[in-house]
Amino acid sequence: VGNAYPHKNLENLIKAFLKVKDSLASLQNDNLKLILSGKENYFWRKILMDSRWSLPRTTIRGGNDIVYTGYVTDEELVALYKNASVYVEPSLEEGFGLPILEAMSLGCPVVTSDIGVLKEVGGEAAIYFDPHNIDDISNKILHVLNNVSVQKSLIEKGKKRVKLFSWKKMAEQTLEVYR
Repeated sequence: VGNAYPHKNLENLIKAFLKVKDSLASLQNDNLKLILSGKENYFWRKILMDSRWSLPRTTIRGGNDIVYTGYVTDEELVALYKNASVYVEPSLEEGFGLPILEAMSLGCPVVTSDIGVLKEVGGEAAIYFDPHNIDDISNKILHVLNNVSVQKSLIEKGKKRVKLFSWKKMAEQTLEVYR
């Protein structure tokens, strides 16, 4: 969700997803898709037209395994989170990590990079991976996909975690800093 700047690490996410698909290919759960959303710009076009994927604009790999939606409305974004099996945030760096909280608030398990800010936001309510290690990313995704009890635990912890964050609380803390 969002932009496709290089620090968002979407190439490693795509590579990890393709490994996940290969792992699931022999199973009945082979209808898994990677949904990428964000307003089209230079960086999205670069990802979409990358010769390694060499496929049309809306699908990076045949069979619509990977779908780029372009910009989505808030309502569409809510539907994507609510229908997702897992939200994956592969960033190499972030300022905060709002999509993690959005996913958690809507009952979506989160798997994310083990960078400081995302660990601060996600706490015990997410599973973490090394964003440079494609095997680690794919293994953590598979761990969540293949384990209903882990999914339920992450959803429960996520709903508790988001209660620690609010716009009102942030405004009050910012005002206190100014004072």
